[in-house]
Formats: sequence, structure tokens, C-alpha cells
Amino acid sequence: MRWTKSGEDFSTEPQVTLLLDESAEYVAVFEEDPDWQNPVLNFVGDYQCGRAHAAVRSAGFEDAWITIQWGGSAWELTQWDIFGTLDTDTRTIAYSGCTKSNLVYDENGEVKSQEPEYEGGTGTIVFRDDGTFTWHEDPPGSGEDMVFERLPFAY
Repeated sequence: MRWTKSGEDFSTEPQVTLLLDESAEYVAVFEEDPDWQNPVLNFVGDYQCGRAHAAVRSAGFEDAWITIQWGGSAWELTQWDIFGTLDTDTRTIAYSGCTKSNLVYDENGEVKSQEPEYEGGTGTIVFRDDGTFTWHEDPPGSGEDMVFERLPFAY
């Protein structure tokens, strides 16, 4: 935001004190700042696809941390840890360096073992207008693309 006086820049302060001068024209000029909001915040939330759950979190401006968990049983879980940068034009996160791990829990719900299946996985996540995202994992044999739906916010 800035103020002009008779077409010339006068101040960038949000509030100014003026002595009225009938010959001067004061105008408050509001300009959009393209960097005012982290665009990842538009997609932060929890998502579901069958037995798979995804958590999308902001990890800095245009960066996202996504954890996808697939429940194999009451005691076993597969987890993908994904970090990537959002392309704001295509709403796509193309990632590399994904870690896939298999977790086993004990009867108290604590992690008994966590074994990495692979590191360096690649893929894409594409966010859609309808509140969904499509996850495509690159490694061969990873199966079909999965469409995750945003879960309602719980208070």
C-alpha cells in the first residue's frame, strides 16, 4: 500500500496525518503483492483414498511435506514421506527423494519396527479444483494412480 499526492508518491505508511490542501489530491493505492500467501496453504489438510490416508503440510513458501499411510492390518502400516515444491501454474508437486517404510506396531500402539523399503522414490501429486489430488508414484509395480479426497475439518 502507498499514498500519492497529486499523482506523486507521498508515503508507504498504512496511516498518514495530513494537513488538508484543497489543491492536492490524496489517493490510497492498494497493490496486490504476489508473495503475500504461501500457495501450499490452499491444499493443507487431511485426505483419504480407501485405506490410505494423506496429510499435506506446509514446509516453507511453495514447499510441502506429504505423508501417505496405507494400513495393511491393525499392526502394520506402509508410509511414504514426500517433500516437494508446488508448481503454482500446474498445481503439481513433482518430487524425488521419497522414502517408503514399513512400520509394525505393538499392542500398545508404539512402533516396534520401522524398515525402509526404498529411498529416492519419485512421482507427482496434482491438486484439483474439486478438493482432490491425484498421486502418481513412478517406480514400476507401484499400481494405479490414486485419487485422494479432502476430509472435512474436525474441530
